[in-house]
Amino acid sequence: MALRFLGTTSDGGDCPTLYEVEDTGEILVQGDVVTDPEHLAQLRDVKPSETFVRVHRGSGVRSGVPLHGCLHT
Repeated sequence: MALRFLGTTSDGGDCPTLYEVEDTGEILVQGDVVTDPEHLAQLRDVKPSETFVRVHRGSGVRSGVPLHGCLHT
């Protein structure tokens, strides 16, 4: 499946960055992986295939897709 670059707030390669999976319309979010055991212990309904990334509050993406709340396509 092909990815389409949607945008980033970074000029130097820092996160966040968004991509769209062209076949499904799903959004991929690039960010720093959450590794803090205390934070991970508080997450709910986590499937074995899921991971979490950290994105700074207030981050926006030049594509116009907000990084707060749910991401809908």
